[in-house]
Amino acid sequence: MSRNALSREFCLIAAGCEWPASSARDQRLRELAALPLDWDLVLKLAHRHRIEGLLHRALTDAGVEAPEPVRLALARSAASIGTQSLLQSAESARLRRLLGERGIDCVFLKGVALAALAYGMLGVKQAWDIDLLVRPEEAGLAADMLGQAGYRRSIPGSEVSDAMFQQWMTISKESLWIHERSGMVVELHTALVDNPRLLRGVSALSEMQLVRIGPGIELPTLRTGELFAYLCVHGATHAWARLKWLADVAALLRKAGPEETERLYRRSVELGAGRSSAQALMLCARLLELPLPPKLETELKRDRAAGWLEALAVSAMSGRGATELDDTVFGTVVINLSHFLLGRGWRYRYSELARKTRNPEDQLTMPLPPYLHFIYPILAVPRWVLRRYQLSRR
Repeated sequence: MSRNALSREFCLIAAGCEWPASSARDQRLRELAALPLDWDLVLKLAHRHRIEGLLHRALTDAGVEAPEPVRLALARSAASIGTQSLLQSAESARLRRLLGERGIDCVFLKGVALAALAYGMLGVKQAWDIDLLVRPEEAGLAADMLGQAGYRRSIPGSEVSDAMFQQWMTISKESLWIHERSGMVVELHTALVDNPRLLRGVSALSEMQLVRIGPGIELPTLRTGELFAYLCVHGATHAWARLKWLADVAALLRKAGPEETERLYRRSVELGAGRSSAQALMLCARLLELPLPPKLETELKRDRAAGWLEALAVSAMSGRGATELDDTVFGTVVINLSHFLLGRGWRYRYSELARKTRNPEDQLTMPLPPYLHFIYPILAVPRWVLRRYQLSRR
């Protein structure tokens, strides 16, 4: 799909994701806003891609006057994002302190730490949860801390026993927790990515930097090289279906500059995330006007698989309008197939196939004794078809 084939509304919100502001970006926004637009669709797209704060800031900076209902809706969302960022900052600091009191090291992924690194400020990047990474052997202790801190487990549900929760965490890399009073959401992670071959040799809790997010508040997050690779793998496994993920990467790279961008790409290749980062760089150049070193851009375009992944991501971002991919019956089929192209070699593809046939939800809803666990891969496809059929009946 060429850029000319993208809707005007999508091009407008994409331009609104370019950070920081520039005269060229503001001019593009004014030119796009002067065209006939479905502003209700603009609002819906901004919500789906979770970039209302960025778009509101960009339109304001460019002097674009959106229709009053749209302007007010974006302003309300932007104010809510700003408030949520402050609350998440304070809660992140509290969680780090509570974990530290129990001797548990942690890393904060994305969220306010990334906002401070990439945007230099809080309040424009939207994050609906706090992503917290701990060592696998300390997941139980971290879960106990979250329970004592006022959180209840949502995925897997609180009805699941502690023993079954431990089993879940050996298969799934995350669990979801919701604070009973504030509604704050925490994702507790024990691994950076679903397939460790996409991020080889990264020991997250030893590859850290401290990021200042407010007076007296510092949070540990990944070092920039490992962070870039992680963000690319995360976005690629979701086919970059939301522009917010790509906007974060582009903002981080613009701040780094072209030479550092190439160094970060080379580091991602060493870690096994080369295809994911190639896809991300090509998308940033195509949709968010990120300048790439000419030799690097030529090198990236020689990889046919990366080019196919780029086209797939553009389609995933824009092809279904304001509809989430997960809300369509077979919207994620091609994305799941694309995962086999993110790594190289038969060992990677075999590991990806094995991962896709180990669904932790199946093991919770249909528990079998260990000697019958070989049945789960056999049932993986029919169980997946059943779940998609149930979705179509909603």
